[in-house]
Amino acid sequence: MKYYFITLTIKKSRNNIFILNTPEHGNLGDHAITLATQKFIRDNYPYLNIIEVTAMQYEKTKNVLKHKIIKDNIIIINGGGYLGNLWPHEDRRVRDIIDNYSNNNILIFPQTITISNEKQVLDLKECYSKHKHLYIALREENSYLLVVNKKLVSRDRVYLCPDIAFYLGPYKIPKDSCLLYTSDAVDEL
Repeated sequence: MKYYFITLTIKKSRNNIFILNTPEHGNLGDHAITLATQKFIRDNYPYLNIIEVTAMQYEKTKNVLKHKIIKDNIIIINGGGYLGNLWPHEDRRVRDIIDNYSNNNILIFPQTITISNEKQVLDLKECYSKHKHLYIALREENSYLLVVNKKLVSRDRVYLCPDIAFYLGPYKIPKDSCLLYTSDAVDEL
């Protein structure tokens, strides 16, 4: 019931930014990624209403949520290491989000992609290449090269960036280290 209540209270607004697929499990590193993402948005885009939707909330309310997210809303898919076949259920959820929000700008925050076969590459390419407003940040070089070399998305929509958890400090991510982390990156979309 709590999942439905949270989704039903969302008010449609052009200023909403949705962070989807955040964790409810016990991995503290994944929770740090979510906190850093929220802090980054608050610091750089204070006029945006941050709406976090956990993975389980998405699963339970995706049909209702579909009517709450409008075309002008930006969707952020939480960072981590779950793209590809290492965590197939998580990867399927990301594909579902990409498929269901084809008119929205979607930013996948820094991820690691694990792929063990060519079929997985083709499946990802089919999903990613259909979405013309999908931007993917990769947090390590192997994933970045995989996406670029296999042409999973257009090269101008792929970024090599530090893990967003570093945004919590004490290490500071240099502003020019990744387009997604510049103060006007969301405005450019």
